[in-house]
Amino acid sequence: MKKILILASLSLLTSCLDISAVMLYGGPGEYNFTNASLDAIDHVDESKIHRLQTFSDQDTIEILYIGDYSQIESDTIILFLHGNVPSMDSYWSTIAHIANLGEQHRYGVMMYDYRGYGK
Repeated sequence: MKKILILASLSLLTSCLDISAVMLYGGPGEYNFTNASLDAIDHVDESKIHRLQTFSDQDTIEILYIGDYSQIESDTIILFLHGNVPSMDSYWSTIAHIANLGEQHRYGVMMYDYRGYGK
């Protein structure tokens, strides 16, 4: 019984700690959305790379859309959420590959940086 109380107490105490600095490491990122780092099969037509911005409170949120912007309303768009990395630049090769599944530029792909991440 004593062990259970000790474990419960430790669990309760550690649940109050702020561990976000260890787990969530947002910060500045550099965007380099070019074909230089991609395999030839995943190259993206530069006219299909669109960087957008939106604003939330005091933060600027960077958005990347790969696809034909004039067809965005009727295009199949895959929303890619990149997870816990400093910026969406880390997944450039992944979303370029997704955009080219089936054939070149078959799908539109949208990805954004979370508040406090990226540029």
